[in-house]
Amino acid sequence: MRVWVIIGLLLAGWVRVAGGVEASGNLRLQAGPEVDTNVRRVYQSQAGEIVSDTLARVILEGDFRLSMPAQRLEFGYHGGFKIFKEEESENFVVSRLRGAYRWQFASRWALGLRAGLQDTVLRVHDRDYRLSDAELFVGCRLLSWLDARIFAGGRHFLFKPDSYRDYELKFSHAGPELGLALLAFGAKPLSVSMQYRLGARFFDQTARDFIAGTVAVSARDRIDLRHTAGLRLRSRFRLFDELGVLVDLSYQLAYNDSNSHGSSAHWHRLQLVTSLQLPWEITLHLMGALQFNAYPDGMFVEGDLYDPDADENENSLVLRLKVPLGKRLGVFVQGALYRNEFHSQQYDVPPFRRETLMLGLSYDLAL
Repeated sequence: MRVWVIIGLLLAGWVRVAGGVEASGNLRLQAGPEVDTNVRRVYQSQAGEIVSDTLARVILEGDFRLSMPAQRLEFGYHGGFKIFKEEESENFVVSRLRGAYRWQFASRWALGLRAGLQDTVLRVHDRDYRLSDAELFVGCRLLSWLDARIFAGGRHFLFKPDSYRDYELKFSHAGPELGLALLAFGAKPLSVSMQYRLGARFFDQTARDFIAGTVAVSARDRIDLRHTAGLRLRSRFRLFDELGVLVDLSYQLAYNDSNSHGSSAHWHRLQLVTSLQLPWEITLHLMGALQFNAYPDGMFVEGDLYDPDADENENSLVLRLKVPLGKRLGVFVQGALYRNEFHSQQYDVPPFRRETLMLGLSYDLAL
């Protein structure tokens, strides 16, 4: 992490004196206490294991951009850590690095590269993982209001406890990905984007078969095909000349087609993000998500044992209010509710409840 920050600062300082090159960036530090009513994220059927605790959370974000007449380079970091008062086994550190390069080599054509790396480390190493992905893309301006992009790349998911044989199932996998994206925009402050992605995932384990009412290990290696399609609407406008409003509405359908019994699934996710710029630079953010899941085999083994996107696969409502205390310093309060996703074609699943509340300070620095 420190290496990326140092490189970014050096590049930013160098390009500021270079002609035709613009550099910009920002850093944000957030810290404060938080209350979590379900630290281990268990279901109510396991009532004896539901534990509440207080914790300290620290978040660091940084984004750096270098812009030239026909090129653009971006890279950033998002990470932090949690330290619990009682449940020390849940302490963890997470780091996300991302970078992108775009070259406008013709009036209507562009080439680029995107890459990312995410790593988590827990005090008790039972859910650690590392996810890396990269893709090349070609973009084209089809019309004055329509852009298209095709991309191809790959991803690698390393579930670290696999090497310690902590899990009977092996979640580590790798494989290629490709897709198509369209972005429509006009004179009004509205943009519409659509995307489709197809990925093949080759796992470090054999598939499971369902024969005569029994699940058995087969001789075939497990292979999944992951289809993802999405639609996103984004608009920014003002009300009463004092209230700035940003609305971001998205729908995503993901279908995991697996040759291993109990691993196929459909996910429908509807998400709404509304941001309000109030007088005196006060900001209010409201984020809600609805998740509709379906499991053709009547079960989803991976979801019952481990889910690397735990908060992303639940119904959620997050409210955040930030009040500035100065040019760079602010205080915020954030509350969140998490509940079961909506199920269909799945056996009985007990209720899930989790609430969090955080009070913190934030510090923003423009570079």
